[in-house]
Amino acid sequence: MPTYYKILGQTSPTANTTSNVYVVPAGYQAVISTVSFCNANTIANSMVTMYAVKSGEQPSNTNIITNQAILPLKDTLIFTIGMTLAPGDRIVANVATANIGASVFGSESNL
Repeated sequence: MPTYYKILGQTSPTANTTSNVYVVPAGYQAVISTVSFCNANTIANSMVTMYAVKSGEQPSNTNIITNQAILPLKDTLIFTIGMTLAPGDRIVANVATANIGASVFGSESNL
């Protein structure tokens, strides 16, 4: 069962919309080492809400990781996590403004 260390997901979520940043593929498990959000805006602070959602569930208060964390303009929030995810589990984010880059780093292993 090989392990693949890599960038697991990258996106620029639509403002005020809950978006998947990373979904564990079928037949794999994942270990998330780091999640980052970079504010490329030059005029506005933003806020980030992040969830770790089990397969088949929806983002809610039971799976929230951070709630409206302040992301200053031209700055980056980095979360060092060590989270384990099963097939279909996902990292979900909601950002308050456009021009936010979200990245998930870690490893995937075949089941």
